[in-house]
Amino acid sequence: MAIIQTGKEDLESPKPVRARRPPLPSLTGARFLAAFFVILYHFNSLLAVPNWLHTMFVAGRSGVSFFYVLSGFILAYNYCDTFRENTKDYGSFMRSRIFRVAPMYMLSLPLATPAILWLCANYPSVIPRIHQPLTKGILASTWVCNLLGLQIFVPIPVYQILWNAADWSVPCEVLFYLAFPFALKFFLSRKLNRTGIYLWMIGIYVAQSALFTIEASVVAAKWTPLSLLGRLTKEKNLAIDMLCYRMPLVRIGEFLVGILLCLLFLESQERRPQSEGPQPAAKSLSLLVIAAVAYGAAASLANPGGLLGKAWPWLESFPLYVPMYCVIVFGLAKGARPISGFLSHPLMQLLGDASYSLYLIHGTTLLLALAFVARGTVAATGVAIGCWLGCIIASVLFYRYFETPVRNALRNRFRSPQA
Repeated sequence: MAIIQTGKEDLESPKPVRARRPPLPSLTGARFLAAFFVILYHFNSLLAVPNWLHTMFVAGRSGVSFFYVLSGFILAYNYCDTFRENTKDYGSFMRSRIFRVAPMYMLSLPLATPAILWLCANYPSVIPRIHQPLTKGILASTWVCNLLGLQIFVPIPVYQILWNAADWSVPCEVLFYLAFPFALKFFLSRKLNRTGIYLWMIGIYVAQSALFTIEASVVAAKWTPLSLLGRLTKEKNLAIDMLCYRMPLVRIGEFLVGILLCLLFLESQERRPQSEGPQPAAKSLSLLVIAAVAYGAAASLANPGGLLGKAWPWLESFPLYVPMYCVIVFGLAKGARPISGFLSHPLMQLLGDASYSLYLIHGTTLLLALAFVARGTVAATGVAIGCWLGCIIASVLFYRYFETPVRNALRNRFRSPQA
C-alpha cells in the first residue's frame, strides 16, 4: 500500500498558472486514520476483541484503495494547471515524486533486514506463506528485487512477502506517477462537464471491478497444485493476491477515479464560489461521510449467499469500498465539519505527514510482535498496543529527522521546483 504524501508543500504547484489553491489539511489528517485502519487489519490476529470487530478489521485491507483515490485527487488538485496544456514539466514532476517516496522506502529495507534475518533463524513460522528454503541466494535476490521495487512483477511469495509484505503498493504508485500527467491532460482535454465526469468515473470503476473479478476467476479456475502457477504460489488465494490484487494494471482504476473526483470537486468549487454564497452545510457533509463509513462497516459484516456470496471475498478486496472512499475524500475536501476540523488539528497533520513512514515500518514490527507472543511470555493485545505506540513515535521521528531533511537536500541538489 502506498501512503501518499499530502503535506502542506504537496499542495503547491511547481509553476502555478493561477493563484495558489488553498491547502486541504483534513485530507492529510485522514491519511493517519486510514493508515491505522490498515495496521488494525495486519495486527488483527493479536487482538482480543469480539468476532464482529475481527471481521470489520479485515476490511482494513481495502485501505490501499483510499490512498490510491487520495493520491489521484491530490495530484490533480496540485497539478491541474501545470498539465492542462502540455506535459513539459513531466521531468520536474517525476523528480518531485521520487524524492518523496524513495528515501524512506530505500531506508526501510536495510532497517528491516537484521530483524528479518533474526526471525528467519529463530522464528521462521511467523513469516507467513514462505514455502521454500531461504538460501543465501534467495535472500540476496529477493532483497535486491525489493530494493529496486521489482517485486510486484515476480509472482513468487518469497519475493513479495519476505522483507516487507506491504511495500508492494509503493512500486505500483510510482507507475501511476508515470502515467499521471498524461491521464490528467487527457481528462482535461475532454472538457468534461459534471455529467461527463460522473460517467467516466462510473465507467472506470465498473471496468476495473470487472477486470479484477474476471482475472481472479480465471486464476482460480486454472490454479492447481501441480500447475506452474501452483508450484510457484502454493496457495490459490495467494496466486489471486499476487496476480490480480497487486497488479498495477488492475489497481490504476482507483487512481484514475481519484483524478476525476478532483475534477468534480474543482467543478463544484467553480460552480459555487464562496463569493456567491455558502458551501453545502458542513454538518450535512459530515453526515454524508459518516454514512459512507457506515456503509463500509455494513459491507465488511455482510455475508450474502448464492452467486454474490461466492464473489464477495473478491469484491471485499477493494471494489466494494471505492465508492465509500470517494465520498469520504470529497466530503472532507469540501469541509465536512466537525470531522474536518478534527483532522486539521496540528497533531493530526503531523501524524498524517508521518503515515508513510508508519506504513513502511509497521510490517516488520508485526513479525517481531508475533515472535514475542510465540514465546508465551506476554499478552498479545498488550504487545500490539505497544507496537502501535512505538511505530507511531518512530514514524514521527523518521518524518522529521530523515524524510524531510533528505527530501530538502535532494530538492536543493537537483533544483527541483517541487520536492
